[in-house]
Amino acid sequence: FSSFFLAGGCCNKFISSLLNSFNLEKQEDEKQVIFETRLLDEINRVLNLKWKEKDKMLLKKIKLENIRSYESQEIEFPKGSILLSGDIGTGKTSVLLAVEFALFGLQPTQRGSSLLKNGKREGKVVLELEIDGKNVIIERTLKKEGKSIGQDYASISIDNEKFEESVTEIKNKVLKLLNYPFEFVKKTNLL
Repeated sequence: FSSFFLAGGCCNKFISSLLNSFNLEKQEDEKQVIFETRLLDEINRVLNLKWKEKDKMLLKKIKLENIRSYESQEIEFPKGSILLSGDIGTGKTSVLLAVEFALFGLQPTQRGSSLLKNGKREGKVVLELEIDGKNVIIERTLKKEGKSIGQDYASISIDNEKFEESVTEIKNKVLKLLNYPFEFVKKTNLL
């Protein structure tokens, strides 16, 4: 289980109030990682987030090609809680949208143009994660044809067994791996 905290903009007041409640002081830049880890560990302790090993989803790595502000980027996630912090417009939301796209594909109200980098014809997200002890790699691509941008390719590898199927079938496999209730699979407006 990886906890995501999106810090920036209006979230600074929230973090400041957390600092005050935990009697923590913000450190200099070189100590920022230690500070963020202590803060997130304290948040998890206070919230008493104790997950069983079999209920874990660990994000390992994401590769972005021509996704929003990223031309080519690979991000390795550390084990434990993850804090995405930075100024407005530095790509925090892009990472979260890429994770969502990898897991579930384009949503019914989402347009491919909101993900594909301006001026590019193709984009790709590869997400590596572990779900319930299974190594999973999900790959999805976007392609511009004429004026429309849509999903072009989707695959999922589960413990080195690769499935190349339709975007909907890959979404259903992901939902099954994540133990989503069956009734959510059919409701397109929930994801």
